[in-house]
Amino acid sequence: MKKILAIDDQIDNLITLKAVIKTQLKDYEVITATSGKEGINLAIEEQPDTILLDIIMPEMDGFETCKKLKENDLTKHIPIILLTAIKTDPKSRVKGLEIGADAFLSKPIDPYELMAQVGVTLRIKKAEDKLREDKNLLAQKVFEKTSELRESEERFKKAILLSPNPIMIHNEDGKLLQISKGFTFFSAFTIDDIPTYNEFINKTIRKKDLSKFNFNNFIELEDSQDIGNWEIKTKTGDTRYWQIYVTPLGKFQDGKKSLLTAAFDITPRIKAQEELLKLNVAIEQSANTIVITNTDGVIEYTNPAFEKVSGYTCDEAIGQNPRILNAGTQPRKYYAEMWKTILSGKIWEGEFHNKRKDGKLYWEHAIITPIKNQEGIIKNYLAVKENITGKKQAAEALKKSEYQYKTLFENAGDGICIIDLDGNIIETNQSFADMHGYSTNETKNLKLTDLDTPETANK
Repeated sequence: MKKILAIDDQIDNLITLKAVIKTQLKDYEVITATSGKEGINLAIEEQPDTILLDIIMPEMDGFETCKKLKENDLTKHIPIILLTAIKTDPKSRVKGLEIGADAFLSKPIDPYELMAQVGVTLRIKKAEDKLREDKNLLAQKVFEKTSELRESEERFKKAILLSPNPIMIHNEDGKLLQISKGFTFFSAFTIDDIPTYNEFINKTIRKKDLSKFNFNNFIELEDSQDIGNWEIKTKTGDTRYWQIYVTPLGKFQDGKKSLLTAAFDITPRIKAQEELLKLNVAIEQSANTIVITNTDGVIEYTNPAFEKVSGYTCDEAIGQNPRILNAGTQPRKYYAEMWKTILSGKIWEGEFHNKRKDGKLYWEHAIITPIKNQEGIIKNYLAVKENITGKKQAAEALKKSEYQYKTLFENAGDGICIIDLDGNIIETNQSFADMHGYSTNETKNLKLTDLDTPETANK
């Protein structure tokens, strides 16, 4: 039930007020007090919807009572109507308004004016109650959201701390607020080593790149930005490579803007690319022919040496089968054995007699290796081939020369003997052996000086 508190030291006045109010506002309970002190206590305890307060009272008058009610957080929201016996006393009205009174009524009380004023103050009270309720609700929501934000920040910072990737958070002053374990793992720097953004870039970024790390520009970004791949110098002096992103985080609890700098350590990828580049250069500059085919034998790659040896450009060779080089002088069984070997996952080594694009024949020594994936499945074949035409020709010439020499040596009419530095006979022709009465095999067990003795001479 709604309540109205009437404070007056005159009992008759209280009875009159109570009767008028009960007649017009049957749903309201009227509470009475005969002194300012009693009225304040009742206002605190009962929390009435409005207060009718007489100005002229002993000990504590209406002005002082009104002032105390408006100074108390528990009662300052309750509307107060001051009752005065002096209808035309402007000073009292001004004083009352200054200390917080909401309305005035002059005695004797007019019932209609009383009810009109009470109606106004009740509406004021209702509006203020709603406003206070909304304010309290808003305050509660703000508190809850603030708590959630604080908890969210703590979770966020914890997630940053535990991240395996290099991450930093700076405030708008450039102060380092937090780094991840991943940052320390990859760079060896702790938060004490790089307390500010400038410390970070001066200790990790090459001098020629420093101008590209403008903190003031980063902190004003509206969205994340990939600022590229950078060479990072670690605390131990090593070089690593990071792909770096900067992200503005807005304001934290301290009201300052913040910037998140996150990186991915791409050192293994960069190192692999460097090794791949070295390998590619080695393959491209190799004097040996290198051919890569798929499992059906279709050419997918050739190096420059292939064109030099075969006469076919890379573009002409790709999509073709290596049989375009076949001179047709080797049996099919030879190639069948090769395929049987590499299809089984083994390395094949042998020689090919091939034909260039211009029709010239040449020989290659080849090593063909199956290339397998992680599951051990053959995906390609790699052929490394050396042009051995010159070696073949040289060997053939040597063989021919040796045959000619041997024929001349064996059929010469003169005796010919070959000895080492110690005089041991290495080889003789038939004429020499006949001259000394030995077979060619027997002379190999003798020294040349043995042939000069009388015994051997007579023999």
